[in-house]
Amino acid sequence: MDEVVGFTIPQGSFRLRARSGSAACHSTSEAIEMLKTTIKVLGKKLGYDIVPLWRRDKLELANLLQSIFGLHDIKVVLDVGANKGQFAEFLRLHVGFTGRIVSFEPILENVEHLRALSAADGAWDVVGCALGSTDTEAEINIMKADVFSSFHQPNALSAELFGDWNVVDRVERVSVRRLDSIAGELGLDFASSATYMKCDTQGHDLDVIDGCGVWLEHVRALQTEVSVIGIYEGMPTMNESLDTLGSRGFAIAGLYPVSRDEAQRVIEFDAVLVNDRFCTNKRSG
Repeated sequence: MDEVVGFTIPQGSFRLRARSGSAACHSTSEAIEMLKTTIKVLGKKLGYDIVPLWRRDKLELANLLQSIFGLHDIKVVLDVGANKGQFAEFLRLHVGFTGRIVSFEPILENVEHLRALSAADGAWDVVGCALGSTDTEAEINIMKADVFSSFHQPNALSAELFGDWNVVDRVERVSVRRLDSIAGELGLDFASSATYMKCDTQGHDLDVIDGCGVWLEHVRALQTEVSVIGIYEGMPTMNESLDTLGSRGFAIAGLYPVSRDEAQRVIEFDAVLVNDRFCTNKRSG
């Protein structure tokens, strides 16, 4: 028996017929995939892009990174503050990036998770250290929700905004390296391989930037978390972060809210910046 799926939109009614036992459709899952493809094609004809719900929230950022990666032919992404690999998976699934990813993560439990996760991906390397402005060891505060883990102490406002999530659960002593001192060990050459750098270190991003040394001028674009409302002691403000990067030759390409308070005020943005050195139309002033 033929299976018929029908649907109606303002421009008209449509029916899809899947013939039982035919080579065109052997299973319900194939019928669903055929339906998805047909809906996407119809959407394009009607002037719409139809995307899965799982892609919707990050679609704008993914589109920007696709443009930047294509424009600069990005070969390497540095994932600084990798946590459990969320950004690397975003690159693979949402951006479609197939090049080399180097994830830096200092917390031992997360490093073990990342190595298991990346084992089947030959272009994904995991480095078990933090990046910073000096080669040293330091104590990192591991929060109850470890995405908040930081070298900084959470402030009083953090408890008001995030409750127990951003409360120190334990402290771990970790290795910290400057990027310019470890780059050679990892086979990184920013001058010959176009590189994108993402930083998400909970108040420590400018230290990571400082540790890039002269290599920073070769980074084609970067992503950093900037705070409108500071939630750690001694962390830079959004203006301080953007002014510092502006003085190093980077211009804002996009700002994407990471979190909001109950009044919907933005707490943090992911800021994407491009290196003006590689822009053909130079800005003045």
